[in-house]
Order: sequence, then structure tokens, then C-alpha cells
Amino acid sequence: DNKGIARLLQAEKDAAGIIQDARNARKERLQQAKLEAKKEIDTYMNERMEAFNKFKNEHQKGTSSVEEGIKASTDKEVEDIQASYEQNSDAVVAMLLKYVTQ
Repeated sequence: DNKGIARLLQAEKDAAGIIQDARNARKERLQQAKLEAKKEIDTYMNERMEAFNKFKNEHQKGTSSVEEGIKASTDKEVEDIQASYEQNSDAVVAMLLKYVTQ
């Protein structure tokens, strides 16, 4: 009878060990799955950031070329106005003097 109880206790101890090993293995698999998921997320995040930065850089270049075009157009208009002023200033002054002195 003592042998039977001892065998049951040993079987119970062995079963508890098997269960603990299974729990440890499950915990390890879960940690590994979390690490793999984190790696995948980080890889995806890096890919998206690279795509975003590329998009941003391409569109910033477009903006600066538009700004350069507007600046060139504005500069040309200022030059035209300045040239017109220089061309007509003497005539305008003469016309004003004529009307004031009459």
C-alpha cells in the first residue's frame, strides 16, 4: 500500500514537472512571437518612414521650383517697371513742369 501511494506521489510530481515544462515552453514561444511581431512592425514602420521622407523631399523640391519661378517672374516685372520709369521719368517731369508753370 505504501508503494502505491509513493508511486501516485511520484506520478503526481512527474505530471507537475511536465505541466511546468509545457508552461515554460508556451511562455518562451509567446515571447518569441512578440519579438518577431516587434521586428515586423519596426521593419514596416521604417519602410513607411522612408516612403514618407521620399514623398516629402520630392514635393519640397516642387515647391522650391515654383517659388523660384514666382521670384523670377516678380524680378522681371520689377525690372520692367524700373526700365519704364527710367525711360519716361524725364518726359513726366517736363509735362508736370509745363502744367505747373502755365
